[in-house]
Amino acid sequence: MLLSEAALGYLMHNGKPVIDRQGEPVRLCEGLWDRRTHDALKKALFSRQMPSRRSNRPCLLTEIALCGNCRNRLFTYTSARLPPRYSCTARNKGWKNAQHCRPAPLIRTTLLDEAVEAWFLETFGDGMILETVYDPGNGVAERIAELRASRERLRLDRQAGLYDSPDDAEWFRKQYAVLGQELAALELEPQRPPGMVQRPTGQTVADRWRAAPDVQARKEILLDFRVRVTLFPVKAPVRWVAGVLHGPDRPALLAG
Repeated sequence: MLLSEAALGYLMHNGKPVIDRQGEPVRLCEGLWDRRTHDALKKALFSRQMPSRRSNRPCLLTEIALCGNCRNRLFTYTSARLPPRYSCTARNKGWKNAQHCRPAPLIRTTLLDEAVEAWFLETFGDGMILETVYDPGNGVAERIAELRASRERLRLDRQAGLYDSPDDAEWFRKQYAVLGQELAALELEPQRPPGMVQRPTGQTVADRWRAAPDVQARKEILLDFRVRVTLFPVKAPVRWVAGVLHGPDRPALLAG
């Protein structure tokens, strides 16, 4: 809570300030403290933060690939003579749910990484990335409310005898007519209330993938799409299957 920019009075969405069309954060109220205090809190509390659940390992699928035999996570296996490989080590570790995991699936990391990358870009690459922003609306509803309130004030003043003189009565009729005409015109216009909306960024998933600076950034993209890959032994009818998670742990698999 101390590190959140909501304390600066900003409108927040998914942990980040909402940006208006001018590129500035939308402010809801006065902050509890200023930016200098916020930065000092970040500096003081940063060392106490829990580490991220997502690692920075150089292999793309270390948190994504599963064993087709026992459904446990695959780990990378390296040696001095052979290139890195994804392998299931659950049976060697003595895990009960992997006691029948033989032969354990094994594949070079580069082969599976390249295959999954091609599948992912073919499946999702053309999708347009959307951003969630705050839309202030077109203000029609607010203007209608203001006009109705203005007309009501005029009625009350009229009933109180403030416009009984001829000059005042003529002004009242004209002003009331102007408000009525504007109100009638506004009531015909579509109303767009303020709120959070999604709009295209002009960037596709493939653009974001190619612009990713490293393997970890691409792994984050796969995790955002809830991608999971299941690897089977060499003699299995299908070598690997990729898909996305639906629900907590039930993958809807697509043939790879």
